[in-house]
Amino acid sequence: RGRMEEDFMFIWDFYQQESLQRVMKASNELGLEFPKATLWSSHLTLPSYISYLDPSLYNIQFWVDASDLEDPTIKNVAESGFKMIFSNVDATYLDCGYSGWVADGNNWCSPYKGWQIIYENDPYQILESHGVANQMEAERMFLEEKWLFGQNRQIT
Repeated sequence: RGRMEEDFMFIWDFYQQESLQRVMKASNELGLEFPKATLWSSHLTLPSYISYLDPSLYNIQFWVDASDLEDPTIKNVAESGFKMIFSNVDATYLDCGYSGWVADGNNWCSPYKGWQIIYENDPYQILESHGVANQMEAERMFLEEKWLFGQNRQIT
């Protein structure tokens, strides 16, 4: 293969398929039900590459800014029939708003996200604002989970 983006996506898909086969084999050997794999949104979830992923085998966890209506990820994943976990960075990334821990100044996702933003993060509204054509069907694909992210957190 070459060095074009499509070539790297082909290799990424090969890696995903090989990894999934190993999980299937291990699950079978242990007598466990095969779990669906969960992937973060990425180039593989963009319109030109999502066909590499099978909705019956993968859940997609969003790691995008849901307020960015130009980003095709949410619409593409929802209309492709994947189960979805909403962990959009504009509402659930908890490191936002503090000083940078690697460099001076604020971090990339300032300002701070208060509890109200997290509480009001509405997947139904997000689908609607992204113009998802099959919104009723897509809403049945929500996984009943919310993820909160932070690299600088202390669990007590």
